[in-house]
Amino acid sequence: MGHAALSPDGQVLYFVSDMPGGMGGTDIWFCERKEDGSWGAPQNAGHLISSELNVLFPSISPEGILYYSSDGLLGMGGLDIFQSEGSKADWTSPINLKYPANSSGDDFAFVITEIKDQQRIGYMSSDRQNGQGGDDIYSFTYSKEPNILILEGITYQGQGEDTILPEVMVSLKAEDQTLIAKKLSDDSGEFTFEIKPDMDYKLLGQKTTYYSDSLVFNTKNLKASDTVRVKLHLEPLFHIGKKFVLQDIHYDFDKSNIRQDAADILNEVMRIMRSNPTLKIELSSHTDSRGSDNYNMNLSHKRAESAVDYLVSRGIARDRMEARGYGETQLLNNCSNGTRCTEEAHQENRRTEIRVLAF
Repeated sequence: MGHAALSPDGQVLYFVSDMPGGMGGTDIWFCERKEDGSWGAPQNAGHLISSELNVLFPSISPEGILYYSSDGLLGMGGLDIFQSEGSKADWTSPINLKYPANSSGDDFAFVITEIKDQQRIGYMSSDRQNGQGGDDIYSFTYSKEPNILILEGITYQGQGEDTILPEVMVSLKAEDQTLIAKKLSDDSGEFTFEIKPDMDYKLLGQKTTYYSDSLVFNTKNLKASDTVRVKLHLEPLFHIGKKFVLQDIHYDFDKSNIRQDAADILNEVMRIMRSNPTLKIELSSHTDSRGSDNYNMNLSHKRAESAVDYLVSRGIARDRMEARGYGETQLLNNCSNGTRCTEEAHQENRRTEIRVLAF
């Protein structure tokens, strides 16, 4: 038992305990003062306050608002500070105090000591970055009615606005990269954050199998109740039919063996294949125009097979890859039959490409 806190009238004592009968971890409990001055039996503060993990450091403000920390509710990381209104076992749903009260570290022991001219004055503890060491004590002052703006955004797939992309993890950060808040965009791709005037922000959108998108903005010259509207566009990492030219993977003239510079590029392909186990690809090889068309077709097929064999030797399943040779049928420049070209121009055509077959 610990972290005792009295209600403003002194009639209810709140504290933290992992005693039997709780929700899990440490919960907030309370005892009521009897007429003879003794305390009644402990009672749990209820499921809206307690959780399967830990609830810690309760405090009651002069207004009767309960502040406490929890690692069992969706927050910014570690222990976050929440507030609820009510008493005993009857409380409203918890509200995260968000940035700057909360950070990506542990934030706790939030205590309001004085209310003066609509200003709330108090102290809290945190192990956030840029402190003096481990857990530090911070003082704070804030207004009951803070000057808040609204950020509204939509997440899209691709550069256009035809396809909504839901469930994108959107992170709102301060100018110094401190995480302020994060949430998933909803089924309509929409998300909202509360932001403040005269600040610089960075917004980052991330989703598995998509390239991330980010933007920076500031709220200078904006006033309370203004709304900032933004859009994030995430490109698919892979889609069926997408083609990649493996830059700097080349073959010596009239040979199909894997050069060391080619092996370095294929090792990156190996890493991508391992990270995306549902990805299936076509590995295609292309020759320059020197030699007969049939010979080049056969040579390119051998080169494609040698690239696939290399990846198989590195643990990639063969049934995830198809080897195709296109010979000199898909040249990248004008070095066709009978045209005099430099060795560098011919080598540009001796290449390997990847085309996505399934993902």
